[in-house]
Amino acid sequence: LACSCMSRNRMENSNSNSILKKALEHFTIALDDDNIPSKTPLHSQLRVERAEVGVQLRKFQGALSDAHVALQSNPQNVRAWVVKSQALIGLGRAKDAREELKQIKATWGKNKSQIKDAYSKVDFEV
Repeated sequence: LACSCMSRNRMENSNSNSILKKALEHFTIALDDDNIPSKTPLHSQLRVERAEVGVQLRKFQGALSDAHVALQSNPQNVRAWVVKSQALIGLGRAKDAREELKQIKATWGKNKSQIKDAYSKVDFEV
């Protein structure tokens, strides 16, 4: 019975990974489309969503890059800051994530629960 459950979990993880990889491909195709200009809300949204998928796939450097690009067009994009902190943690740079979130939490992010939660998680990692 235990082997059966472990085998099922491996299949579910494999299916989930397959779906995430497909999602990453689709986001990349959409972002490569010349009809979506950079520095637009749609481009920023697609970057954040691809970064979230990248974190789940443990592709932290790509996720960090996507979050960075999203933040260039909207520096107060809460989801981008959260995923950026997750990518930094994945890269072993929890202290960097904490310092960035600390600054944001002290200014415009002080009333944002997602920023507070991300800061608590990264503070735990440090």
